[in-house]
Amino acid sequence: MFGHVVRTTVIAAVAAGAVAGAPGAASAAAKACAVGKWTMVKHSFSAKGEGYDFTGTGGKGVRLTVGKKSLSWDFRGSKRLVSQGTRSGEKVAMWSRYDGRLRVPASFKGNKKGLLTADVRKAKGDATARTGKVGAKRPDATYPLAPNYRKGKPETIALGSGSFTCTGRSLHLVLATKSATDSSRFDTWFRRG
Repeated sequence: MFGHVVRTTVIAAVAAGAVAGAPGAASAAAKACAVGKWTMVKHSFSAKGEGYDFTGTGGKGVRLTVGKKSLSWDFRGSKRLVSQGTRSGEKVAMWSRYDGRLRVPASFKGNKKGLLTADVRKAKGDATARTGKVGAKRPDATYPLAPNYRKGKPETIALGSGSFTCTGRSLHLVLATKSATDSSRFDTWFRRG
């Protein structure tokens, strides 16, 4: 989203097995609570480490379909994600806009609370991201998501792994990581439908 700053934290989580996971790491089928169609109402993240400190919000309107063995995101019509912070002592403020669709295999443990494991190495779809500096109308970069996911570089807005809490009307996904050099937290809230 903004270089490799947050991706570095996410990749560290991948290496620890928190994001990409090993195939079959959570083999239980999803319970009825999580399965269905959801619309993102809020997404926020924070990531801090050696040389960087970022926060971000946005992405309202992303649609997520949770199947028994997969996650599918539809970014069409969703709002921008805006991030700000510092990198190597310099202030940075960027936006990201997503479009298209993305699908990854996934598995669950738990019913109304539990763990979600997405195998991002098998991502498919035509989803793209455009990124640019806040205040600029034109993007600095445009790139497809699926190839990056397959390399272990998921976007913060659609990590797909971590813990979840589900009610009949809402779904909350959380991925939090911490090491000796960095920490991060990614929260995404959805409503049913």
